[in-house]
This record gives sequence, C-alpha cells and structure tokens, in this order.
Amino acid sequence: MSLTKVSGHLQSGATINAADFGVSASASASANTTALQSALDTLVNGGTLVISEDISINGEIEIKYDDIKITGDSKPLITQTVAGLRVFFGSDISNITIECIRIDGTDSDVAYNGVALDGDGEGAIHFTKSSGSISNIRIYDCEIFNAFTPISVTFCTNLWVQSNVIRNYYKYGVLASRSVNFHIDNNSILTCEYEEAGNNAYGIMATGDANSTGDVQQRCSISNNAIDRVRLWDGIMCHDVDDIIITGNHITDVRVGVDISFSSAITSDIQNVIVSDNYIELTTVDVNGGSAAIHSGISFVGDKDNNNFIERGIISNNIIKDYNKMTGYTSSGDSQGAIRVQAVKNVSVLGNVISDMGDASSAVSPIGVFHPRENVDISNNQIAYDPNIDAIVVFTSDGLTHQNLSVQNNSVANQTSAGVSSARILGLNVAGSGGGATSTYDGVVYSGNTSNLDTKTVRVGTGVTVNYSVSASLFSSAIGMADGITAPATITGIAQLYVDTADGDLKIKFGDGTVKTIVVDT
Repeated sequence: MSLTKVSGHLQSGATINAADFGVSASASASANTTALQSALDTLVNGGTLVISEDISINGEIEIKYDDIKITGDSKPLITQTVAGLRVFFGSDISNITIECIRIDGTDSDVAYNGVALDGDGEGAIHFTKSSGSISNIRIYDCEIFNAFTPISVTFCTNLWVQSNVIRNYYKYGVLASRSVNFHIDNNSILTCEYEEAGNNAYGIMATGDANSTGDVQQRCSISNNAIDRVRLWDGIMCHDVDDIIITGNHITDVRVGVDISFSSAITSDIQNVIVSDNYIELTTVDVNGGSAAIHSGISFVGDKDNNNFIERGIISNNIIKDYNKMTGYTSSGDSQGAIRVQAVKNVSVLGNVISDMGDASSAVSPIGVFHPRENVDISNNQIAYDPNIDAIVVFTSDGLTHQNLSVQNNSVANQTSAGVSSARILGLNVAGSGGGATSTYDGVVYSGNTSNLDTKTVRVGTGVTVNYSVSASLFSSAIGMADGITAPATITGIAQLYVDTADGDLKIKFGDGTVKTIVVDT
C-alpha cells in the first residue's frame, strides 16, 4: 500500500479505501472495528474513506477530525452486532459527510449505552458537541434499519439529512436537537416499532433550546419526506423552532401529523412557522389504549400560562384524513381538533381539506382554536365530519379581550342528521369546549361560509361578549333575503334583516332582541 503522507499523516483531501487497512467481509467483527477506526484515524488532515464490502462490527467508530467524508461503493452494509452501540459518532467536529452506506442496528430496541433515550439521545449515526462546536454535517442517501434511533445530531449549526431510507426503528427516525439551520428533506421514514402505551415516539423530532438555554432553533426545513406508521405519537414534532417550513410531506398512520409546540426552557414567542401542502392520514388504531393523549392532524400549541405564543404562522393547503376514527379515543380539554391552534397571534388557517372525519369521540371538532390572543384567520377550508358538534370551536378562559377573529368562506358538511339539525359552523366558548368562561371577542368577521347545517348563526356561550366588525356580513341567507327563514337568534351589536317564515313579514331584529316589522306580507 502506497500512501502520500505529510509529517506522518495523509495529505489533506486524501482518498483511502478501508479494505487497504484490513476491513473486509471475511474479517471478524472485532477485527473490522479496529481496522475501520485505524483507517479513519489516518485522516487527520481530512479526506475520504471508501467502504467497499459488507462488514460487521462490534464497537463504535469515532470520527475525530474535520473535513471527512465516509462513502460507500455500491452501498455496503455495516452490521452492528452489539445492540445499543452506535456505528459512527463524533463531537466538536465540522464538515463531515456520510453517504451511500447501509446500517443494520441489529434490533436495537434498547436505549444506547444502557440509558433511556431523550432529547440528547444518541443514534446509530450521532454527532454532538462536547467542549467545542459542531457544524456542517451532511448525511445523504443512506439506509438505516433496526436501530433505536437511526440518526441523531445535537448542538449543530448547518445540518442536512437528505434522501435517506430509515425503517424499523424504535424511538426517533431522525432527531435534530438544539441545532440551527437544519434541513431534513426527501427521506423515507417507515415503521416505528415502539408502541408501548403511555410513551411516545416520532418520525422526525426537532427539539431543544438551540445552542443556549432559552434560545430557539432557527432557519429550518422539513420537506418532502414520506413518514409512515408512528401510531404511538407524532409524524413530525418541533419544539422551540423559529423560521421553519414544513411542506410537501406525506404522513400516514400517525397519531399526530405535525406538532409545533413549546418546552419549558423557552422564554420568547415561537415565530414564523409555515405548515403547508402536506398530506396527513391519521391512524385508526389507538395504541395508547383509550388514553386522552393528544390526537390531531396539525397542532400549534403556545404556552398560554406564561404568555409565550406561536406568532406569525400559516397552516395552509393541507389534506387531513381519518381524524377521530380511533375506537375508544377520549379527548382531553384543549387537545381536540383535526387542526388545533392554541395561544397564538397572527395565525392563518387557510385552504385546508379535512375529510373522512370519524365519530369515535363526540367532543372533538374539525378545527379547534384555544386562547387566540389576536389576529386569527380561518378561511377557505373544506370540512366534512360526523360528530354532532360545531365545526369550528373557539374557546378561551383567561377573561381577556381577544382581537380580530375572522371566519370566512369555509365550506362545511356534517354527515349525520343529528349534526345537520343542531351543529353550527362556529361556536364561541360553548359547552363541550369548556364553555361558560367570561371572555370578549373584538373585531369578529363571520361571512361567506356555506354548509348543510340547518342553523348558520354563530353559537355564543354564556358570559361571552362578541363585538362584530362593522364590515362583517354575517348571514348570507338573511342579507340575501331568502324568502323565509326561522327568526335568527339575538346577537349583541348586530341588526339582522330577514323574512320570517312564521308570517311572511319583512322584519329587523336588533342587537337587544327587539323585533320590528318593516313590511307585512299581504
């Protein structure tokens, strides 16, 4: 073997083959572990390590130096024969690429190094910081299976996890924790094996307080991934991430499709979140055994108790299918909604399709909005559902004034006779959502909504004050002068013009309940 060296080490950018160091399909797992580590240790100045054969190992391979690429010739398989050990790991390093490798974690259904995996847990491929920093990590075109967590990266600046196949894992398909500028795109993440009631697992988990306590992760994308079967919990979970785009993902057989939320370490609002153009098909199997754990297609949850909001968010053009079909499912408080938003400011829910919604629980609505502080727009959504409950439920219990709620141009179809006769398009602080709390909604706009429901007025709970916008066109049937409607319910601050089916007279009903006849039908 002839290799060019500088001061006892290989030249910067050198390419070596692991076979030249004794790594081979015929060697023992112990011999391959030692030889593979020796090969990497020669790349002090950076370079490329090529692995050409399927091999087994029985230890962990540490990447110690910057500017290293590990690549496979024809996607060789590395089998980790010891459950609970990583394959490649490194700390305080930069400019690392792993590509075109297959890894078998050998049914590693135990946590790595014998401890329970958490937000800083270690995967079959794992990078983190110790006393320094970590940046520019790229993991491309790999296939990883039978690992507790296939890929985990923490405290990283600039991370790309792209075009990998991840399957038959046990906790996190991909974990990006406390990192900035990460991109998890075009991966297939299939079959989470962990389904123990009362616990959780995730297809993609992006969590933590970035590189400093109290900070959030920033400048991130999760796009065009296929995620299937995470029946215990979330397809995609993001704690504490600003400036994130989640788009174009195909997410199936999950308890929650996309979950955006806070952790207790964060002291500022989560800002600039876009969830768009995803297909989400929810599981019909409740592996939590009837537990009241969260069940949603898309969930935005700020911290209402500490006034930390999700601010400037868009949920648009998503398709959510099969919500509320888990037999025995029980909703819990604010956990309801195929689309659920809580403690938000400046959030729009636009152009989504909610279809084939079941009736496992009678207490869940297609869209649930809880504690909206200001500027919430719910428009142009298409909703088809079964339960006898209002299609859009808005609720708050903080006693504050909530500014600017717009519910416009939604199309609602209830698929049961009971729902058609008694449900509404919009309910404000009504029974079933913890109703009855005193609250004020200023600047409400309710117009252009269509439905097959018998009653199209807003349902308003006891103790609630609603101040409609002067531009609000509330009821197209009354304003359009349909020739006969049932006398509308009183709405404080709004005068309603209508033709009364009781006698055919043209009437006006004022906001205090007073009714005056304008023209008598003769």
